[in-house]
Amino acid sequence: MLQNASEFPSATESLRRSTSRPGTVLVVEDDPGLLSLAAYVFGKEGYHVLTDVDASGALALLLLILLTCYSQILISPTAPAG
Repeated sequence: MLQNASEFPSATESLRRSTSRPGTVLVVEDDPGLLSLAAYVFGKEGYHVLTDVDASGALALLLLILLTCYSQILISPTAPAG
């Protein structure tokens, strides 16, 4: 039996329903107009949007985020001892 595509939840709808927090999107684009448009669209969909204009800046941002997450895990009072 064939079903209409509209009967299936989109990937973003399924992902959003499976988590209580909105996801984060990193948009890397050197055209300011496209960067603003993409950030606006993702923001309207409920995502936390991070932007950068080049790959080196985006990689630095990702590294900062990973280090922040790692340090939060290390100092978390609920982290298992070991």
